[in-house]
Parts: sequence; C-alpha cells; structure tokens
Amino acid sequence: MSEIILWQNIEKVATITNVGELVNKLQEKQLRIDKSQEHLFYRGEPKDYLNTKLMPKVFRNDYVGKEYDYYYDILTNFPQEFESLSNLSRLSKMQHYWCPTRLLDLTSNPLVALYFACCDHINETGYFYIFKTREVLNYDSDRALILSCISHLNSNQQKSVYEFICDFIADKKMFEKYKGRLTNEYIGGITKNENNDYDGCFQFERLIGEVMRERSAFVNYKTVAKDLLKRYVVRPLIQNERQKKQEGLFLIFGLLGNRDIQLDNGIDVYYFEVNNKEKVLNELDLLGINKSTIYCDIADRAEYLKNTKFK
Repeated sequence: MSEIILWQNIEKVATITNVGELVNKLQEKQLRIDKSQEHLFYRGEPKDYLNTKLMPKVFRNDYVGKEYDYYYDILTNFPQEFESLSNLSRLSKMQHYWCPTRLLDLTSNPLVALYFACCDHINETGYFYIFKTREVLNYDSDRALILSCISHLNSNQQKSVYEFICDFIADKKMFEKYKGRLTNEYIGGITKNENNDYDGCFQFERLIGEVMRERSAFVNYKTVAKDLLKRYVVRPLIQNERQKKQEGLFLIFGLLGNRDIQLDNGIDVYYFEVNNKEKVLNELDLLGINKSTIYCDIADRAEYLKNTKFK
C-alpha cells in the first residue's frame, strides 16, 4: 500500500527556525484565503516520512491488511469502553490509544502542530503541514459514517468494494444514468444478472448493512460512488481532555487502490520545513505548549518536570 502516493503537488512555503517566523508566514497565508468558504488545519511530523507522509497507520507497511483485525480485537476485549459510541467515535477513541485506524490527526491550533513537528528526531528537519479545504464534515455526517464503517470489512472485502466502485465509475453509461450514485435500483439490477461478478456488489451491500446498524435511513441509499474513495476533514465529538487541549480533528480516508480514477478531494496541502527544533520547543514552552499540556496526563507531566523545571 505504501507505493500509493496519497498527496500530489505539496507546495513548500518556507523554512522557519522560530515561532515568530511561522506566525508571520501564517498571517500572509490567511490573507489569501476566503474565510467564509475555506478553512485551514495543521499537522506536524518530526521528519520526512517520504511515501508514508500524511498517511494513516492502516495504510503503512506494518499495518496493511490488519485494520479489521485491530478493530475487532479492541472491541472484543474492551466492549465497555465503546458502548453507545457511534462508529466514528469508536475510531476516534481507538486513535487516542494509538490503535491503527484510517484517521489522520489534525489540529486547528498551528502551535500544537509545530510542537509535533519538533518533538522528536531533534537533529532532523521537521515538517509543518497546512491543509486548506472548503468542506468540513460534522461528526454525524453520512459520508463520515460510511467511511468509518469500512473498518468492518477485512482487506479482501475492501478490495472487492474498491474494484466494484471503480468499475461503476469507469462504466460511463451506467455512471451517467445513475448520476454517479450507487442506488438500490442499480445494485438490484446487478444481483439479478447472473453474468455479473457478484462479490464486489455483495461486499458493498455488506458495507451498507453495517451503516444501517447505526442509521436505518440508509435503507434507501443514494451513495455518491466517488465519496468512498475520497478523504474528508471531520470534526468528531470531543471525548477526552487531550483532544480538547490539542484542538484535534481528523482526516478520514476512504478506500485506496491503484486504479486511475480522477478525484477532487478539495484539499490543498502546503508545508514549512522546521529547523533549530530545540529553540522552537523552548519558545513554545514559554507559550504554554509542551509535552505536559499536549498530553494532559500525570506521566507526561512528571517527565516534563524532570526534563525542564527540575533538571
């Protein structure tokens, strides 16, 4: 999966060596967006992760094909932790505990992202990413729900659904007839034709069935096919103090594959290179951004005190 390049044409803005430089550059960037229609979010990574940059864990080499196994193992062993949660909230909670999911952490606070760009690999260049998008989904969005339910399918089932969707998009006649939407009528026509490859259709129906467990209105679905291949910024319900302190939200990713499908995710990505990390971390500490305030637990507070105030 790592051979798939998730992001094309990421634009470098500048190299920074202190907090003030970042603030000045962000002010310039803010002036060039339509604040009534566009939103900026941020992410920091402490080094150049090459083909796995800005990639959720389930798509990285060590976790490819294991999303379903992690998801159900965690649910099975800690059911009390996930009672009454929506599927998106389940993924959000799993993400909190470092479980591999199809979510990528973002923040609305640029200083938090800058901290993560500097907190590790101290002698390497860090990367501060800006995501510009016109659309932000809420926690109860239908699109966020259906993408979150992909975790209910194993890797072979996901591949079948991906191929089924891509075949539908490639069939110009059917794609235009159904206006790019997978509907009950279209699915019913496939299942009645014995000459069709049924597995992809069957697995798609399985996915819709998982969605209906949470939202019964999906019984009369009209799912935009390309939505299942896209990625979206989502504002989840705030479930813990760390998420609140980090002003966290997510990118949720749809199905990935190697088919040549033209998609407009509506997300532009820019980045700053960050050097002189130790100085940047000291400046962030003066502004109240440090390991203790980022992670909000006793162990990290104790480590912060050991390495700073009581060193």
